[in-house]
Amino acid sequence: MSLDPRLWGKAAGLGKNAGGAHRTHPLICHLLDTAAVAEVVWDELLTSHQRSMVVGALQVPEEEMRALAAFWAGLHDIGKIGVPFQLHRGGPKNAEGELLAQELCGERGYRFAAGAAQDRQSHEAAAHWWLVGMFEEIGYPSSRRRPQSQLSHAVAQMLGGHGGRYHPVVRGKDYRCPAVRHPGLGTGGWEEQRRVHFDGVRRVTGATSVPQGRMTPGAAVVLTGLVILSDWLASIEVEIQARLTEEGWAGAPEDLDAYWKTAREAALRLVQKTDLLGTGFTRPDPVQCADETSLLASMEGQLPDLVTEHGPGLVVVTSSPSEERTEAALRAAAALGHAAGARGAARAGAVCVLPWANPLAGGAAPVALPEIST
Repeated sequence: MSLDPRLWGKAAGLGKNAGGAHRTHPLICHLLDTAAVAEVVWDELLTSHQRSMVVGALQVPEEEMRALAAFWAGLHDIGKIGVPFQLHRGGPKNAEGELLAQELCGERGYRFAAGAAQDRQSHEAAAHWWLVGMFEEIGYPSSRRRPQSQLSHAVAQMLGGHGGRYHPVVRGKDYRCPAVRHPGLGTGGWEEQRRVHFDGVRRVTGATSVPQGRMTPGAAVVLTGLVILSDWLASIEVEIQARLTEEGWAGAPEDLDAYWKTAREAALRLVQKTDLLGTGFTRPDPVQCADETSLLASMEGQLPDLVTEHGPGLVVVTSSPSEERTEAALRAAAALGHAAGARGAARAGAVCVLPWANPLAGGAAPVALPEIST
């Protein structure tokens, strides 16, 4: 079966064509866009230690792991090949206001069971459910006794969480026949197209290796960040508009190869245009604190020596919400980030996290600051 480029992946913000219909970006193109960005993120944004940690965990050579990372990132939206997403009422429409995907419904291969369009499973969860079986099918390590420990499930769950919500473990009886529990996945042409898209991304990225290692927590942190960042960058509307395919684009193998070349060139330019390259932490300057018993003074008095002695680690600040606590957390982030060679910090609520400073810093012991509390 040939790839169907009518299956859309992006439409919002892409405008309309001369006939008044919404422009769409074929799903396969968005998958390849994301895979191409993932290659650049792997090359330019991950540290050598981060790459080696992932390589060590998955037990494949670095160049092959790079291809696998791109392949996995490219599969993140495979769950969009399903009835609820393609027929979503907010999806792209023709000049008469009818969903473009309605054309699919009149074809034998895309018929679906009653209630499929009302299946409330998200496209992210659909990717998780469907990919477990596919990864197992192509030989990724699996264990029927503990699905959550198998690589096939770990990668699928990671990709299913690219929207920020990770979904529960899927048992064998469900992922081997996922459409039984979730008819929105569809069978027939829906299943065939998921497989065609899967095979297309795998072929183009060259990810033929079958890793025999396991998904460690550290590797999962790095790869999750890579997938989410790659998807985000590949979803910038103005950039997609510059790569929209012409009407009649067939998605044949030679079309995918040509588009892959375009996507890779665009990905490198895209990342170069961001403020991500060359980022890092400078050595923090000492801060003079008027109150020597304050939280910030305690941080300044202890942390530099601890980092010098022990290297990067983890700082836990226990204090009531305040500007001082926020400043103390950010000072800690700066100190640990500089010591670890981290490229940035992610801050959420009351927690300041350095996802690339502690678990990826080479086995340094956590730094505990028991005195830093109020």
